[in-house]
Amino acid sequence: MDSSKNTFLIAFRTASNWIEIGKVTYADYKPDSLNKYWIQYEHVTAVGEKTLRPPSIVYNPHTGKYYLAWLGTDNRLNVIQSYDGRTWFNKVTLNEYSYHVPTIVVGDDRYIYLLWVGMDNRINIIRSPDGIGRFDKSTSHEKTDRYIGAAYVPGTQSSLIISWVGLDYRINIIKYYPEGKIWWGKMTLDIYSRSGLSMTYIREPYTKGSYSLYIVFSGWDNRLYSIRSSDTLGTNWGYLMSFDEVRATNPFIASNQDKLFITYSLWYYHLFLLRTTL
Repeated sequence: MDSSKNTFLIAFRTASNWIEIGKVTYADYKPDSLNKYWIQYEHVTAVGEKTLRPPSIVYNPHTGKYYLAWLGTDNRLNVIQSYDGRTWFNKVTLNEYSYHVPTIVVGDDRYIYLLWVGMDNRINIIRSPDGIGRFDKSTSHEKTDRYIGAAYVPGTQSSLIISWVGLDYRINIIKYYPEGKIWWGKMTLDIYSRSGLSMTYIREPYTKGSYSLYIVFSGWDNRLYSIRSSDTLGTNWGYLMSFDEVRATNPFIASNQDKLFITYSLWYYHLFLLRTTL
């Protein structure tokens, strides 16, 4: 996401496995306009890196930088940063390996968090103050073979909320306290998914200081679904919503002020964007 509420960057893998950056600009809903849902896409740059999985991108409002994470063709994790999404610098290749898509998020504590599934299917986290050095790793006993969702919600006792699909296809949520490397409060929902998960939080527009957590995933029928928790620690989940979209790849969700965005692709070829206003 950009600092502008109506502009955000997306990172995606092309059909030839190159990473590219695009910019989406939209107008707020205008009921009397002929183009009520105006939206524009602009190609920004090709990063010059290849991957066999979708990359992950995040904006850090504390530093004004974008951070991009991806899995190299050698299965090693990489992180790079940029001020404008066009020029990328400070590439770091970690001595960590995976078969799956990494997740990158920014904490309210100003740290960059990178999550991935190891070769043994265990969930891993590292954090860094600048995305370059001082990586602080923790490995969970929890296992998955799909994309991990994560969100660092302001005012949640400095905890990262993490979601994943277990090896039994059920959705799980756990909290992670980085200062003590403590994993706690695991929940297993009676909801099943065929895909990985993506998670975000959004500020509730009608209640000051209140946030909601959202998870998107592909259901057993391959349709797109979302669930919500109005508890910022992710303890109580409900509000299951299904979409008309049928998709075959992992969906991704992000928020910007009072807007939610879902991106997904159909059979790895076309990229789609859904958005909603609270």
